[in-house]
Amino acid sequence: MNPTVFIINLEKSIERKEFMIQQFESLEKKVNYQFFPAIYGKENPNHPLFTKYNRQKRIERKGNEMNLSQL
Repeated sequence: MNPTVFIINLEKSIERKEFMIQQFESLEKKVNYQFFPAIYGKENPNHPLFTKYNRQKRIERKGNEMNLSQL
């Protein structure tokens, strides 16, 4: 059983998605892949997933906070 490769991709990055499809389809050994829609934080700063971010815990663990692009 082959694992599935998840590809994170912004919906507006159509050319990048097509490039990735070409790369996977050209492989001799077929790979299961699936696209996962990314969230562009700078364009959607109030996305519901961002409410799960714990700023204080991030600072305690890593010493800094994440910006919208990282989220």
